[in-house]
Amino acid sequence: MLRFKLYRRNRKIDLKLKKIIALSVLLTFILGCVQSTKQDKKEINITKIKSLADSCYEKNNYEQARIYLDELIQADSSNGELFYKRGYSYAQLTNFEKSSMDYLKAVSLGFRVSDAYYNLGINQIPSLNDSLAIYYLEESLKLSPNAPETISALEACKKRLNSQVKDKKYTI
Repeated sequence: MLRFKLYRRNRKIDLKLKKIIALSVLLTFILGCVQSTKQDKKEINITKIKSLADSCYEKNNYEQARIYLDELIQADSSNGELFYKRGYSYAQLTNFEKSSMDYLKAVSLGFRVSDAYYNLGINQIPSLNDSLAIYYLEESLKLSPNAPETISALEACKKRLNSQVKDKKYTI
């Protein structure tokens, strides 16, 4: 009889353990599904924001594109295209300092490096920083030696820099 009671007691414990294990497995499965759903929603949201950013960018609505690109960069800071597009947007909004920072990041991520160097050079022209413009334009030419717009921008910067040097020589 004692043996029977122990058997019933052990069986109750086994049933409780089985219930606990089953509930744990079920809970893990449910949490996994919820997490998967959250991830799916996040990916759908990012895809939607990317589409909106591209649309604004193509329509020359650079302020709104920049806002969307900010969100995308927060989600993925290793995407050179996002930095390149935001750099271009900043340049169109005449914020050349932020534009240059984004172009440098695009270069470091290997996205459209020659174009990014060209745009970095062009960003220096409004501030009359011809020596830095020349540096970036020459870097662009190393990668794309036959780019006519880069060659003409480089020649213009060198000409302006040379005339500034001549003017300083004669004013002393």
